[in-house]
Amino acid sequence: MPQVGTDAQSETVVLGCLVKEHLRIWRADGRAETVRLLHPSALREFLARGLAPRAPLEAERFREIGRLDSAGVLLIGRRPFAIEVCDEPPASDALWEAAAEVFQAAAADAIARGEFLVVEPGGWTEEAERYALAGATRTPGEWLLRVEAAPAPRAPSWPEPPEGQAGWGVAAPAEPAALAALGSLLADAVSMWAMSPLDVALTFGAQPDGPWPPVEMPEAVSDLLDNMRADIEELHTARSISRARALSAETGVRLNHNTYPVYFTGDLSSRVVLVHHNPTQRADETREYEGALRFAGFDEYLEEHRRPGHYHWEIGEEQPSPGDYKQMRFLRHWGLGELVEGETRAEQRANVAHAIDARLQLELIPYGSPKFPAEPLAPGVLAPLYDRLMGVVAAYPRDYVILCGSVLETVLAPYIVASDDHRFRLPTSTGTSRAEYRFSNLLLETEAGPVPVGLAPHFASPGVPMDAYGAACRERYRVEGPVRSTG
Repeated sequence: MPQVGTDAQSETVVLGCLVKEHLRIWRADGRAETVRLLHPSALREFLARGLAPRAPLEAERFREIGRLDSAGVLLIGRRPFAIEVCDEPPASDALWEAAAEVFQAAAADAIARGEFLVVEPGGWTEEAERYALAGATRTPGEWLLRVEAAPAPRAPSWPEPPEGQAGWGVAAPAEPAALAALGSLLADAVSMWAMSPLDVALTFGAQPDGPWPPVEMPEAVSDLLDNMRADIEELHTARSISRARALSAETGVRLNHNTYPVYFTGDLSSRVVLVHHNPTQRADETREYEGALRFAGFDEYLEEHRRPGHYHWEIGEEQPSPGDYKQMRFLRHWGLGELVEGETRAEQRANVAHAIDARLQLELIPYGSPKFPAEPLAPGVLAPLYDRLMGVVAAYPRDYVILCGSVLETVLAPYIVASDDHRFRLPTSTGTSRAEYRFSNLLLETEAGPVPVGLAPHFASPGVPMDAYGAACRERYRVEGPVRSTG
């Protein structure tokens, strides 16, 4: 694979539609170039899915962008895709049929994310005279799927527009059959003015009514987001968080009240949940948050915490820490898909990003500190923190819930009603580890009844062979079965 870099000769390009193996890109000076992907399936899973970096246009709309380096490698975020410049394939019915499939997948995925899709002439600027748009709208009685286009399409799939009408649109109740027709409607409209589907780019914008089908948010998750929003709004106005200061006073531990809190990272509905005590952060002795705010508002803050791996390592310049790689090696055994080390640095970064974003990490305490003593918390302090944590855990079906680190065994001791301990040694390159490791199956008491979880006390310990430890913990994780009472 070509070496990846962002050398001085690389440039940002606007990405068109990947139709079969062909893609049009637009350079900053407006020049268009058709390229052929050597491995199109990999890029097809990345474009028009809300995963690629975007450049803002006017009116809060966005197009996907990449970087083209001097070695002829197209970088989408940090992921490299080998390409070669080629002649444009001739327009044909087969090419337009393939484009209709691209439009269909892009529209359906955008609507499910709460966005609309616009297919319009490619490049760095919008053109209001020629476009085709698909989105979802909520009326008082029902959801509608709508498609509009200009100029007014005259095609068998569209109703005949009124004479002299500049643009035209259709709408239908939001149902699977109507959703499945979007790609053909868009392709028929675009083919009225585009010589080839490679001439167009995809533009995205936020739907005012949100995603369709609408996502029903569990009450515990809604409460969590409300707490997060209150903290972020206070931090952005007062430059500190009063709840963090109050919790510091109650616990006797200095918690950062002037940095961004971390309630969770990753997928809130993930089947795999890692529970940590609180974020590890350097102590910040300043009275208030200093300097420019990192996030423009709560929505931007929330989006980065939902996909931290993507924003930090796929499209960002940060490097995964040794702890991040250790977590990926632990997670590879817990059903998050095929995660491999990767041959190149870019592949390794992508694998870490996918592992981090696919799991859910919850923090019992959202405010950071260098360390937290393994001592019990007062019942009045622990109870609301624990209830919030377990409410989110119970909000979605989970396959595995793992308490990470020995401190949680001490802090959550009042809620542990039964345990099943396993002690073992791990394979090493020279045989078997001299150190003995532990994993425990626990039952935690909640208002809704006992909840089974696993405890991995060595998760954060230095020197642990995390790949082998993750495999050993997964092998011993109890889905069902007896445990001994701690009473």
